[in-house]
Amino acid sequence: MLFFKMENDVATEWPLTEKELRGQLHKYTLPAHLSNDLLNPLGYGVLEPLDWATIPKPDMNNLCVLTGVSKGIDGRWHRVYSLTPVSGEMKNLRVEGKWREVRAKRDALLDAFDWRIKRYERQVRMGDTPVDSLEVLDMYMKALSDITLQIDPFLVEFPAEP
Repeated sequence: MLFFKMENDVATEWPLTEKELRGQLHKYTLPAHLSNDLLNPLGYGVLEPLDWATIPKPDMNNLCVLTGVSKGIDGRWHRVYSLTPVSGEMKNLRVEGKWREVRAKRDALLDAFDWRIKRYERQVRMGDTPVDSLEVLDMYMKALSDITLQIDPFLVEFPAEP
């Protein structure tokens, strides 16, 4: 959970961790559960939990940054994120790092899927009817292998596992 400091119903310092908040309010004995009812009279508030659906998606050219805190119509305080352009060396570093992350995820998915190929081969050797279609398994493995052919590593779409 994150918190913020406010003056005249305007957020002035954010985000604050619980440790930072308790440090700033060290003169008060605070309970384990911190609520707006308790914190608002002291000039602080609780930020609502992160709603991933409201956060803009970063891409190769833009970084998602926490830019503020706003009070919603419901009276609760929410984080505000926006996209900030990146350029030059920072962009190259971000893209390289994201491709490393994509490859690591792809490799882990390939490794985790190998058992189905081995099961298919074992079932064929033993004369059993295979549970999976080799064509479907191969198409999935090929789609995973080709994942780095996509243009933007921030917008990579992984295939659904059959």
